[in-house]
Amino acid sequence: MCQNSAEIQNLLAKACIGCPSSLESLFGHYRERLHRMLRLRMDRRISARFDEEDVLQEIFIQLSQSLWGNFPVTSDLFYVWLRGIAMNVLLEHHRRHLGTHKRDARLEISLQRQSALEASSHVLANYLAASGTSPSDAAMADELRSRLESLIDSMDPIDKEVLALRHFEQLSPHETAEVLQIQEKAAGMRYIRALKRLKHLMADTFGESTPWSV
Repeated sequence: MCQNSAEIQNLLAKACIGCPSSLESLFGHYRERLHRMLRLRMDRRISARFDEEDVLQEIFIQLSQSLWGNFPVTSDLFYVWLRGIAMNVLLEHHRRHLGTHKRDARLEISLQRQSALEASSHVLANYLAASGTSPSDAAMADELRSRLESLIDSMDPIDKEVLALRHFEQLSPHETAEVLQIQEKAAGMRYIRALKRLKHLMADTFGESTPWSV
C-alpha cells in the first residue's frame, strides 16, 4: 500500500512505461475508494446483472490502456483522473443497460440538474444511519432510515453531491474542488453549507430525538 505522494508518483512513472507490478500496486491503492464510488452510484436496476468487481476489472483495463506512454497528472490529482475513467466506464454500463445518454466524465456534476450518475440517497442514508446510534427495534430503525432517505432525496442536488463526495467517497477538499471544477475555497464553503442544511432538515424531521449526527 502506498504511504505518500512520492511513492505514488514513483509508481505512476513506472506504470506509464509499462511496469505491470507498479500498475497493479497503483490500482490496488485506490481500489477501495473506487469500490465506494461504484457502490454509491451504480443504479440498483443493473446491479443484478453485474457487480462492482466486474466494473473494477474494466476500470483496470482502461487504466492500463490510458497510462501506456502517457503521464496524465501528478500524484495529488491522480485519483480524480482515475475516478474520471471509472465514471466513464459506469456511464457506459448505464447507457447500455438503461438507455442513459453518455456524457463526458468531466461533466458528470451539474449545478442546475441531476447527474446521470447521481449519488444514491438510499446508500447515503444507510451510511449516515450506520454512523449513529440506531434504535434497538428493527422496524423502528427501518422506518427512521426510510425517512432519512426521503430527507436526503429532497436536498438540493449540489448539496447532496458535495456531501456524497466528502462524506461517503471521502474525497479531500482539493479533490472535491477538482471534481466540481470550482475553487477549493468555494468547494469548502459548499460543503459547510450542505452540512448545515442537512442538520436543519434532520432537526425539523426528527427533532432533538434524532439518533444520528453529521
